[in-house]
Amino acid sequence: MSLAFWFSLTPPALSIANQRLWGGIAAACIIAALLVRRLVIRRLGKRFLQQPWQRLARLLAWSGVILLVLLFFRYEGVPFFSARFWLLLLALGDLTWLVVIIRAFTKVPTQKRAWEEEQTRRRYLK
Repeated sequence: MSLAFWFSLTPPALSIANQRLWGGIAAACIIAALLVRRLVIRRLGKRFLQQPWQRLARLLAWSGVILLVLLFFRYEGVPFFSARFWLLLLALGDLTWLVVIIRAFTKVPTQKRAWEEEQTRRRYLK
């Protein structure tokens, strides 16, 4: 795993097994995003509960689409866009996005308390 490995602009073609694995991971990301949107987000009523899940679904969907685009470029042998460093950039972006999502999930209990306090305040002010 040297720098020449990651920054080679013309990497060798992928084997069939690796292509299927890469495509399977991309498809799994997209399917997981759809499942999160359909099964989780729709069942949550409050906006502050939905936001972290929407961010997670967006992360999964975009990662899946970008992986499919990178797989296409790798399959076609486009010199610059089939380089391996794009995967490193995608992983770095996903990790950054994941940290933001985790921070959003940690804020949910405080937002829930604030919402409940607002509801009790509104109940007594009517």
